[in-house]
Amino acid sequence: MINMSKSKILFLLPTLWSGGTNAALSSLINNFDQNKWDISVFIVAQSGKRILPYQKFVLKKYWFVSAFYGTLSKTSGWEKLQTYFVKIVKTIASSCGIDMEDRVLKLTASKLEKENKYEAVVAFMEDYNTKLGSFFKNPNKIAWLHCDYQRYMKGRRSQEKYYQQYKAIVGVSKQTTESIAQYYPALSSRMCTIYNLIDTRRILEGSAQKIEDERFLTDKFTIISVGRVTEVKRFSQIPAIVRNLKDMGAEFRWYIIGPVHDSSEAQKLEAEILKCKVQDSCIWLGGKNNPYPYFKHANLFVCTSYSEACPMVFNEARLLNLPIVSTDFASSYEFIQNGIDGVITSIDDMSQEICRLIQDKVAYQKLYDNTPNSIIRNDDIMEQVYQLLES
Repeated sequence: MINMSKSKILFLLPTLWSGGTNAALSSLINNFDQNKWDISVFIVAQSGKRILPYQKFVLKKYWFVSAFYGTLSKTSGWEKLQTYFVKIVKTIASSCGIDMEDRVLKLTASKLEKENKYEAVVAFMEDYNTKLGSFFKNPNKIAWLHCDYQRYMKGRRSQEKYYQQYKAIVGVSKQTTESIAQYYPALSSRMCTIYNLIDTRRILEGSAQKIEDERFLTDKFTIISVGRVTEVKRFSQIPAIVRNLKDMGAEFRWYIIGPVHDSSEAQKLEAEILKCKVQDSCIWLGGKNNPYPYFKHANLFVCTSYSEACPMVFNEARLLNLPIVSTDFASSYEFIQNGIDGVITSIDDMSQEICRLIQDKVAYQKLYDNTPNSIIRNDDIMEQVYQLLES
């Protein structure tokens, strides 16, 4: 058993830009009993100057591993020079048949363990930090996955030898867990599902803030979609859905909230808005540090993704009493009771379902009334987390 008097736990993340995983980790950290747990976060590639919600827990970076995985476009000055130098060494080593990655990660793990004795090490996302975690000598290691592993592994080599070093493998949805179990059936006995928590206080406080963007109007039925602009979110298909809705006679505005992560997808989104002639009804607001006031003042949240592991945004919407329409990716059925607290549909049929909710007040009110009943309980999830860490 772990000594619960200020036990040290280390979370590993691959980059500063880990998308929804950052929000998931922030929520988890905020729910830990800080009197019993001493939490640290090590980010493998700390390129850029992004400030994280859990910044005070982040350890100093190790330049050699950060540069190894760093991106020249996200660095500057001395950091850029370091990254450039390491990439030259990496290229030369590769041409000589030497794989530098495992060597760099072993050195990093050894250095971290020398500086602190951790009771548990958690690789809180797939990717190279899972490899890093596998090199810790500590037997209390947990790999925590936030993806559809079958999709993630396309074109990649098997990583089973790294996962064999972990005592437990966590998926953030049943679909996520099943996905990795299909890939590594020999390790299925080590796998379990723990849903992401919701940072209730942060979301409620954020939702009370004033909306500064004058483009956001709520005089019509208001729809929002939120997330980074990437291919998986399929935001570029929204303008065509908007066009269909307008042709059906629906009165509404649809706002897309999210920063650019894929420039080609962003360009496609802008082009589709113009092509479909929906500039008045489909407005991309860009990224927002605090999107929650928009949730609070909207009427409907729409998810157009073709894949999500554990859509945290569903719980954020529910907390602010915002009904959900989602595409029919595998895990959507875990988080929505179709027709009761939300609607699951194909992207081809989405315009008809949204139009129905805009025009049928009784159908919309049913979803609205049932929405708060499906919020995940943080206490139950934390009990699972504590049992996992202490076993």
